[in-house]
Formats: sequence, structure tokens, C-alpha cells
Amino acid sequence: MIKIGICDDSIEDRKRMCVMLERYFEDHYKEMELIEYGSGESFFENPDVDVLFLDIEMMDMNGIAVKNRLQKEQTLIKIIFITSYSQWMEAAFGKRVFGFLKKPVSYQKLLEKIELVLEDMDEEYPLMVGSSIAKYCVSAGQVSYIKANGKYCDVKRVNGE
Repeated sequence: MIKIGICDDSIEDRKRMCVMLERYFEDHYKEMELIEYGSGESFFENPDVDVLFLDIEMMDMNGIAVKNRLQKEQTLIKIIFITSYSQWMEAAFGKRVFGFLKKPVSYQKLLEKIELVLEDMDEEYPLMVGSSIAKYCVSAGQVSYIKANGKYCDVKRVNGE
């Protein structure tokens, strides 16, 4: 199952995105879970998503700040920006950013972006690793080795973590 977050301070825009995403996943018989966030701060209270539709212009922590923090934390979350302001697009580019959707978002444009992300996810072969404290999704390409350690396993990523 894919977990999709919609981070936008506009309730109406979040609901519109939910309707379109539910339609897409019903039409394609894929399981998904939608999580709505009204701000960048609320996103970081529960950042457990695979894909994040992220508004750029929000109060306090804007979408660019959210993206920068996710990149600093080296998460695997894929980002699709949704915005009414094209002047922010240059600052929004970065690792795991799959593009931009201009508000109001059209269903056809949403289809193009979500299919691009899903295609990329199919190529990554995600692995869930973690402990009772935290769980992480790591792509197989990021794993250097997995070592048995009693009833546990140690997972070493190529970046040394």
C-alpha cells in the first residue's frame, strides 16, 4: 500500500486533491492511504508517507522549508509541489522532487505526475527496516549490506548510516 500525504493550508485544495487521488487509485485498483496536513509543522508530527503533495505557499514553514528539511534528513519521500505561484519553482527543485502542479490542479496533470512517481517507486524495491522505536523505508539500492545479529539484523546503508 502506498501512503500519500497532502500538505496544504487550504482545506478546499486538500479535499479536491483527495477526491482526484481516490478516483485514480480506484480506477487502477491500487491500495493507498491518504493523510492530510494543514501545515509543514503538522507534517513533521507524522511524516510517514511515500509521496507528498506539497503546497509551496503556507504560513510559518513553507513548502520549500519542508523540502529542504526532508533532503537534509535524507528521507525517501517523493515530492510533487502544488502551487499558484510559479516564481517559487526554481527554489523548489531538488532531490526527489517529481515536478509541479499548478492550482487549480487538473485531473490529467495529476495523472501524469502520480504515474511518474509510481513508476519510479516500482524501480526502487523498497525495504521496511526499523525497530520498536522507529521504522524506515529504504530502497534496496541504498543498502550496502544486511548482517544477522542474533534475532535482529543490522542494515548498513551506502551513505554509512
